[in-house]
Amino acid sequence: MAEDDGEAEDDTGVTGAQQPAVDDSTQAAANVDLASGPGGKRWRAAFDDWKETSLRAVKLRVVADQYVEQEKLAQRIHDAKMRRLDSGDKLKRRKSPMRAACRTYEAIIDLNMAQLKCAWMKCKAAEAERDEAKAELRLSELE
Repeated sequence: MAEDDGEAEDDTGVTGAQQPAVDDSTQAAANVDLASGPGGKRWRAAFDDWKETSLRAVKLRVVADQYVEQEKLAQRIHDAKMRRLDSGDKLKRRKSPMRAACRTYEAIIDLNMAQLKCAWMKCKAAEAERDEAKAELRLSELE
Protein backbone atom coordinates (compact mmCIF):
# COMPACT_ATOMS: atom_id res chain seq x y z
CA MET A 1 0.00 0.00 0.00
CA ALA A 2 1.17 3.49 -0.76
CA GLU A 3 1.61 5.97 1.99
CA ASP A 4 -0.30 9.23 1.90
CA ASP A 5 2.69 11.52 1.97
CA GLY A 6 3.51 14.15 -0.66
CA GLU A 7 6.48 12.23 -2.01
CA ALA A 8 4.35 9.68 -3.86
CA GLU A 9 2.68 12.40 -5.92
CA ASP A 10 5.95 13.96 -7.11
CA ASP A 11 7.90 10.72 -7.62
CA THR A 12 8.79 10.12 -11.27
CA GLY A 13 9.13 6.39 -10.69
CA VAL A 14 12.28 5.99 -12.76
CA THR A 15 15.11 6.96 -10.44
CA GLY A 16 13.20 7.92 -7.38
CA ALA A 17 14.08 11.56 -8.02
CA GLN A 18 11.60 14.15 -6.94
CA GLN A 19 10.17 16.67 -9.38
CA PRO A 20 10.24 20.24 -8.25
CA ALA A 21 6.94 21.31 -6.79
CA VAL A 22 5.00 23.99 -8.62
CA ASP A 23 5.16 27.11 -6.54
CA ASP A 24 2.81 30.08 -6.64
CA SER A 25 5.19 32.29 -8.66
CA THR A 26 5.24 29.79 -11.54
CA GLN A 27 1.47 29.57 -11.60
CA ALA A 28 1.18 33.35 -11.39
CA ALA A 29 3.56 33.77 -14.36
CA ALA A 30 1.48 31.35 -16.41
CA ASN A 31 -1.72 33.22 -15.64
CA VAL A 32 -0.40 36.69 -16.55
CA ASP A 33 -2.85 38.63 -18.66
CA LEU A 34 -0.91 40.49 -21.35
CA ALA A 35 -3.69 43.04 -21.72
CA SER A 36 -3.08 44.33 -18.18
CA GLY A 37 0.60 45.16 -18.79
CA PRO A 38 2.14 48.46 -19.90
CA GLY A 39 1.29 47.87 -23.60
CA GLY A 40 -2.05 46.28 -22.81
CA LYS A 41 -4.18 48.46 -25.03
CA ARG A 42 -1.93 47.89 -28.04
CA TRP A 43 -1.85 44.15 -27.35
CA ARG A 44 -5.65 44.01 -26.97
CA ALA A 45 -6.08 45.94 -30.25
CA ALA A 46 -3.63 43.63 -32.01
CA PHE A 47 -5.40 40.58 -30.58
CA ASP A 48 -8.80 41.84 -31.72
CA ASP A 49 -7.38 42.58 -35.17
CA TRP A 50 -5.86 39.09 -35.38
CA LYS A 51 -9.12 37.48 -34.28
CA GLU A 52 -11.10 39.42 -36.87
CA THR A 53 -8.67 38.67 -39.70
CA SER A 54 -8.49 35.02 -38.70
CA LEU A 55 -12.27 34.63 -38.86
CA ARG A 56 -12.36 36.45 -42.20
CA ALA A 57 -9.64 34.18 -43.61
CA VAL A 58 -11.47 31.04 -42.51
CA LYS A 59 -14.72 32.29 -44.01
CA LEU A 60 -13.09 33.18 -47.33
CA ARG A 61 -11.29 29.82 -47.49
CA VAL A 62 -14.65 28.06 -47.21
CA VAL A 63 -16.19 30.30 -49.87
CA ALA A 64 -13.18 29.76 -52.16
CA ASP A 65 -13.60 25.99 -51.79
CA GLN A 66 -17.23 26.37 -52.87
CA TYR A 67 -16.15 28.32 -55.94
CA VAL A 68 -13.63 25.59 -56.79
CA GLU A 69 -16.47 23.08 -56.74
CA GLN A 70 -18.56 25.35 -58.97
CA GLU A 71 -15.63 25.64 -61.38
CA LYS A 72 -15.32 21.85 -61.56
CA LEU A 73 -19.05 21.57 -62.25
CA ALA A 74 -18.82 24.23 -64.98
CA GLN A 75 -15.90 22.33 -66.54
CA ARG A 76 -17.91 19.09 -66.61
CA ILE A 77 -20.92 20.87 -68.13
CA HIS A 78 -18.69 22.50 -70.74
CA ASP A 79 -17.13 19.16 -71.66
CA ALA A 80 -20.55 17.54 -71.98
CA LYS A 81 -21.85 20.34 -74.21
CA MET A 82 -18.76 20.13 -76.41
CA ARG A 83 -19.12 16.35 -76.77
CA ARG A 84 -22.76 16.79 -77.73
CA LEU A 85 -21.92 19.44 -80.31
CA ASP A 86 -19.10 17.28 -81.73
CA SER A 87 -21.35 14.26 -82.02
CA GLY A 88 -23.91 16.40 -83.84
CA ASP A 89 -21.19 17.48 -86.28
CA LYS A 90 -20.20 13.88 -86.92
CA LEU A 91 -23.77 12.82 -87.64
CA LYS A 92 -24.43 15.97 -89.73
CA ARG A 93 -27.74 16.64 -87.98
CA ARG A 94 -27.17 20.35 -87.75
CA LYS A 95 -29.47 22.61 -89.71
CA SER A 96 -27.93 25.92 -88.65
CA PRO A 97 -24.18 26.35 -88.10
CA MET A 98 -24.90 29.73 -86.52
CA ARG A 99 -26.89 28.12 -83.72
CA ALA A 100 -24.05 25.68 -83.05
CA ALA A 101 -21.57 28.54 -82.92
CA CYS A 102 -23.76 30.40 -80.44
CA ARG A 103 -24.03 27.34 -78.23
CA THR A 104 -20.29 26.75 -78.41
CA TYR A 105 -19.41 30.31 -77.45
CA GLU A 106 -22.05 30.36 -74.74
CA ALA A 107 -20.53 27.25 -73.17
CA ILE A 108 -17.03 28.75 -73.41
CA ILE A 109 -18.16 32.03 -71.83
CA ASP A 110 -19.92 30.20 -68.98
CA LEU A 111 -16.76 28.20 -68.27
CA ASN A 112 -14.56 31.29 -68.40
CA MET A 113 -16.86 33.16 -66.01
CA ALA A 114 -16.76 30.28 -63.52
CA GLN A 115 -12.95 30.17 -63.78
CA LEU A 116 -12.73 33.94 -63.32
CA LYS A 117 -14.97 33.90 -60.23
CA CYS A 118 -12.96 31.02 -58.76
CA ALA A 119 -9.63 32.76 -59.34
CA TRP A 120 -10.99 35.99 -57.87
CA MET A 121 -12.21 34.25 -54.73
CA LYS A 122 -8.92 32.35 -54.34
CA CYS A 123 -7.13 35.70 -54.56
CA LYS A 124 -9.41 37.19 -51.88
CA ALA A 125 -8.78 34.17 -49.63
CA ALA A 126 -5.02 34.48 -50.13
CA GLU A 127 -5.16 38.18 -49.26
CA ALA A 128 -7.12 37.38 -46.10
CA GLU A 129 -4.56 34.73 -45.13
CA ARG A 130 -1.78 37.27 -45.71
CA ASP A 131 -3.56 39.79 -43.47
CA GLU A 132 -4.01 37.09 -40.83
CA ALA A 133 -0.30 36.28 -40.91
CA LYS A 134 0.60 39.97 -40.58
CA ALA A 135 -1.75 40.38 -37.62
CA GLU A 136 -0.34 37.25 -35.98
CA LEU A 137 3.20 38.56 -36.45
CA ARG A 138 2.23 41.91 -34.93
CA LEU A 139 0.62 40.10 -32.00
CA SER A 140 3.68 37.94 -31.39
CA GLU A 141 5.92 41.03 -31.47
CA LEU A 142 3.85 42.65 -28.73
CA GLU A 143 4.00 39.57 -26.48
